[in-house]
Amino acid sequence: MPAGYVKKPNSMLPLIKIIYRKYPKFIEAVRTRHIRYNQCLKTLDEWCNRGMAFRIRPSESFDIDRLEKDMYRHYKKATMVYTVIESNALGALPQGFRRPRHAP
Repeated sequence: MPAGYVKKPNSMLPLIKIIYRKYPKFIEAVRTRHIRYNQCLKTLDEWCNRGMAFRIRPSESFDIDRLEKDMYRHYKKATMVYTVIESNALGALPQGFRRPRHAP
């Protein structure tokens, strides 16, 4: 996710409440998911600021559909994303870390 991303409440919650009315714990989990997700990001930011963790994220945003039908297009995008993330990751690694060798 891009820096500064904040997950919003699920807009499908009214429909989920109807469909899953027999599962109140599931509905509660969906209703509060964005709160837990955002808290995790906040905790990760604190850890990164203290040097307890580091985050690897792409330096640019990618337009990728959830349900891509064109497999060639999907493969091209996935390869491009992988290349950018790998490049960013190698630059973000703390001193002393080495690039892992790929298996032959």
